[in-house]
Amino acid sequence: MLIYLKNEITMLRISIAEVQELIDLHFNNNRHVSTDVEHLFKIQLMLYSQLRELFMQVADDCEPMIEVFDKALYNYRLSWLLYLNDISVKP
Repeated sequence: MLIYLKNEITMLRISIAEVQELIDLHFNNNRHVSTDVEHLFKIQLMLYSQLRELFMQVADDCEPMIEVFDKALYNYRLSWLLYLNDISVKP
């Protein structure tokens, strides 16, 4: 079971990094928000949610690691929502 979790976590982290590369590529060519970027952001959030579910299989809700992960994910999501609404610069 732990090997399965490790492999799944690794695959999700790779996928998240690939989506981030696509986002960065978009911003190297275009500084404006597009529906493509919004879609990539939603995909990345979905992947982060799946990653959290896997983390929860090896930790419980009160685990400090989960609290840190949740805070980071909240800040990331907030930054993107502000950016997508033209309130701040790219996170």
